[in-house]
Amino acid sequence: MTEEKINAESASPQKEDKTAPQPPETGDNQAATTELSKDDNLYAVLSHLAPLAGYLIIIGQIAVPLLILLTKGKESDYIKYHATESLNFQISVTIYWIITYMLIFLLIGIPIAIGLAIFTVVLMIIATVKASNGELYRYPLIFRFVK
Repeated sequence: MTEEKINAESASPQKEDKTAPQPPETGDNQAATTELSKDDNLYAVLSHLAPLAGYLIIIGQIAVPLLILLTKGKESDYIKYHATESLNFQISVTIYWIITYMLIFLLIGIPIAIGLAIFTVVLMIIATVKASNGELYRYPLIFRFVK
């Protein structure tokens, strides 16, 4: 390679990746940045845990992570990642509940409702613990409506 090509390649600007952090394909799910502020952790945890309280208000389980995403998501990719994951999970679970309510009339919806309630609470707790430890968590079996 000539010296001009080397200089031209080293002078080319590097693109910064503005997308939300993605969990690694293998290994542990440690967050990409090791210097998380207490606020980052707090809002990441709240985005997963607060929807439990949101179930008391119609569509509150969706409103809480959406509010966190819109207000704090611009400040931190870590908060944005967790709020987006939680929002996608809550939208998916709401769809699952609508289908389950329809199936209750066929009596197969009752055991499905019990399983769905356990599934929802367990995954929310797992995601909350992962977020509090500074790890990225990706919910299984959900639709990714929000990116």
